[in-house]
Amino acid sequence: KNKIFNTNSDAIFEYFKDANATQPISANFTNETNFAQTVYARISAPGFCPSMGKINLKVNTPTQSSTLQNKYYICYGETLTIDAGTENPSRIWSTGETSRTILITKAGNYSVKLTSSDGCTYTHNFIVSDENQPKIEVINQTNNSIEVIASGGATPYLYYFNGVGQTSPILMNPTASSYIVQVESATGCLGEPKTIYIIKIHNAFSPNGDGINDSWTIENLDKMESFTIQIVDRYGNKVFESQNKNN
Repeated sequence: KNKIFNTNSDAIFEYFKDANATQPISANFTNETNFAQTVYARISAPGFCPSMGKINLKVNTPTQSSTLQNKYYICYGETLTIDAGTENPSRIWSTGETSRTILITKAGNYSVKLTSSDGCTYTHNFIVSDENQPKIEVINQTNNSIEVIASGGATPYLYYFNGVGQTSPILMNPTASSYIVQVESATGCLGEPKTIYIIKIHNAFSPNGDGINDSWTIENLDKMESFTIQIVDRYGNKVFESQNKNN
């Protein structure tokens, strides 16, 4: 500041890049040398000889974290510990937390604003990716089989049906009324499980009042979010259609 060199209100300050005062600069100067630079001030006042002063410009910079990464990978059921490191005493995570470490259980985009002891701040953005997880795309089923189609992660996969693993994506002759299906990659990364219910469609019934197979039902239909039932005769003509679970 000017008063560091002279308290005379009539003093005139001129600034230069060099000590010989041959390269003038403005008072609003942006340093041209990264982080530190020396400039000079010539102070003139009535009745006094001009004098030169040296100004050392030092730019405080944010302290980068040595532990944070740009991308993390998460498998289903895992909890990641993200560490901001010890370099910065103040932290504000995009989750609202202010601790040095946070726990993350879901994939997504995150960030943390770090403030150094000098008051310099920077924001570190990072991604938590689920790309290593196998994702179940389609589950096909018949009365006699369940087929799982998955993508993502390293192959070959291991397929779990109610916790029992197998290398084939097809479970033959399922006996349970429902299955929790999950896929594991070759690197041991589990994907999100899905629950399916076995839909059994009976091809005949006898509505003769004897109490045996008097009505036609579809097992586990009530578990479905949406469906359409169509019944056609032997000639392909539609005789019944419903989207009602109770009808």
